[in-house]
Amino acid sequence: PTVEKTIKSTTRNTGKTSIGGEAYKEFESPKTLLENGEKFYNNGNLKEAMDCFQKTIKMDENNFKALQYQGMIYELQEAPLEAIKSYKRALHVKKDDPLTLYYLSVSLYNADKYKESKEISEKLTKVRPDWDDSWYILAISLQAMGDIKGAIKAYSKALNINPLNEEASTGLKELLG
Repeated sequence: PTVEKTIKSTTRNTGKTSIGGEAYKEFESPKTLLENGEKFYNNGNLKEAMDCFQKTIKMDENNFKALQYQGMIYELQEAPLEAIKSYKRALHVKKDDPLTLYYLSVSLYNADKYKESKEISEKLTKVRPDWDDSWYILAISLQAMGDIKGAIKAYSKALNINPLNEEASTGLKELLG
């Protein structure tokens, strides 16, 4: 078919051409929106990034990365309760994702939900027992709850894994006097 016939066939019902319609759909695909959102996020443009991630989630409510990024942006905007919702939704998609468990635990801690933070941190230490940050977030949650013995033990485990973890070292020194 010639270009003229193609154009006539696309304009038959509406009188308008739909050339470019597929390109627009491709531009607005969840994959493209996610990629654009990641670029905006990495460049510090959180408003545009959030817009892309929310559009992605609207198109694909189980898009793990978009949910995770949305939570990260909410946390950066000091909206831990919204971040918590995003991370919990992400964990419904990937049940034991260590990074999302960590982010959720931090958001719970920042929302003064220490008991929940401790519970998620404990789960994280089972998923990633070799990660010093697993033990660090558990330690600060325990400390906030007044469990000094437990906090000392968790700080110590963090430092056994990574002796250069300054936050764990400082926390332990504060507790030991």
